[in-house]
Formats: sequence, C-alpha cells, structure tokens
Amino acid sequence: MKQAAIVAVLFYGLAFSAAGKPNPGPDKRDQSRERKSPPSVTLAISGITNNYAEHPDDGPTKWYTPLERPDWWLVCIALLTGLAIVYQAREMTRATKEMKAAGKLASDTAERQLRAYVCVDSALLKFPQPDVPEAQIHFKNCGQNPAYDVRGWIHTWFDECPLKVVPPSAPADLRKGTETLAPGRHSIFVAPKKPPLPPQFLQILGTPKFTLYVYGEVRYKDIFGMERSTKYRLIHGAQKVCAAFAISRG
Repeated sequence: MKQAAIVAVLFYGLAFSAAGKPNPGPDKRDQSRERKSPPSVTLAISGITNNYAEHPDDGPTKWYTPLERPDWWLVCIALLTGLAIVYQAREMTRATKEMKAAGKLASDTAERQLRAYVCVDSALLKFPQPDVPEAQIHFKNCGQNPAYDVRGWIHTWFDECPLKVVPPSAPADLRKGTETLAPGRHSIFVAPKKPPLPPQFLQILGTPKFTLYVYGEVRYKDIFGMERSTKYRLIHGAQKVCAAFAISRG
C-alpha cells in the first residue's frame, strides 16, 4: 500500500508540474521555415499596396505616354533606318550620274583632241588664161590623226553682193573622189570658170555688181568613225559690203 501511495503522489506531482508550465514554442523546424520569408518583404509589399491605395493615378494621360512603350521605339528605329537607306540610295544614284558625266566629258575631250580637222588653209584666185578665173581652195588636216574618205565639191557663182538668191548646191549624184589625208597634209580643190568670161564682165569682176563666190563642202571620217564635214563660202570683191568668207565645220 505504501508503494502504491508513493506512485500515486509522484503521478499527481508530475501532472501538476506539466499543467503549470507554459505551452512550449514552435518547433525549431517551423521556426526555420518562418525565417525564410523575412518580414521586411511582407512590409514592402504591404507598403506598395497601401501607396497605390492611398494615391491612385487618376490624372490625365500624358502626350508622351505612347512613346514610353518599347514597340514605338522599334518603329522609330525602323523609320530612321529606312530614311538612311533612301538617302544612301539617292547619293549613290547621284554619284553614278556624276561618274558617267565625268567619263563622257573625258571621252569627248579626248575625241576633240585626237580627231582629224580638215580646215580651209588658204584660197587663191588665178588666171591660167586672161579670161578664165580659177579658184583654188587649199585644205589642211589640222588634227592629230588621219582623215579618211575625204571627198567634197567646189562651185563658183557670179552675182551681185549682197546675194539676193541662194546659189545652187552640188547634185546628189555628183561623183566625188576619196582620199586619206594624214595630219599636216594638204589637199587642193580647183574650180576654173567655164566658159571664159566675156570682156565686159571681166572688167567689173570683183565689184558689188559682179562678185565671185566660191563655196562647197568637204566631208571625211575621223579615227573614231564619225562623219565630219566642213562647209565654206569665199568671195572675191566687194570686201566693204560683204563678208570676206564664211566657214562652218562639223
């Protein structure tokens, strides 16, 4: 009985001590889990939420609000890139045109420097017979390369000065000899008067009433294969009334 009473007293004592102790804290595992989420994060989120709740953005939309979107910046970059491409293409086109123009200018300059020029070098009026005036036109190749297929015609005309009619031209089927004229070489066209002049006209030759006109054309090809021509008209007499001569080259 004594042993049973002692066991009962010990049991009640243990029960009383357990009831008097405060509740134990959470388990260390639970505490470690709660420490993983710091209270500062919860407070920061709460602060942000309270800030939006206390100060809502109810103001008008700003004019630059759409520009804050990233896709608008992509559009701007694409637009600037397109403008740069257009500008570069235009500059390339302009540069190409300038290069072509410069190349054509250089080619034309070289052609003008190297081509043949058949020009009137001098003119004479001779009388192989007293009543037969003979016009002689001396041509010279003043260029740096030969003149090929040189051919032409010459004609004389007696009339008043200034002229009131158009002198006749050479017929299209007129046979013309051809030659090659080297640089610096000469060629002579001769036109004698046939038939001879009557004495009454021979006396007034070279006056405004009876002026001698010598005109014609010479044609040739240069080294570049281009067809060239020199037209001329010279007169004898009435120098104060008419021009001494007229020459056109092509």
